[in-house]
Amino acid sequence: MRCLHRHKTLRRKLRGAVLAYRLQRAWGKRRILDAYLNRVYLGPHIRGVTAASRYYFHRDPAQLDLAQAAMLAGLPAAIRVTGCLLRLITRA
Repeated sequence: MRCLHRHKTLRRKLRGAVLAYRLQRAWGKRRILDAYLNRVYLGPHIRGVTAASRYYFHRDPAQLDLAQAAMLAGLPAAIRVTGCLLRLITRA
């Protein structure tokens, strides 16, 4: 969930759907997932699952247990919510 403006237009939604369709046809789901996992922000100066795994657990991603992998999977949402809350607090 991003901190988007509350006015979501049909045009914007359709544009997003068309772009997603084109990207999926050009790259395929696996390549999109790999690109996301290698670029997602997961902490202070940490980009990608491999970097986050090494930073938080001092292990490669293949060596993580289920709980550690779940923690990494939840980081993007937690970071976005925290960022939105901090922006709201500083505006008040």
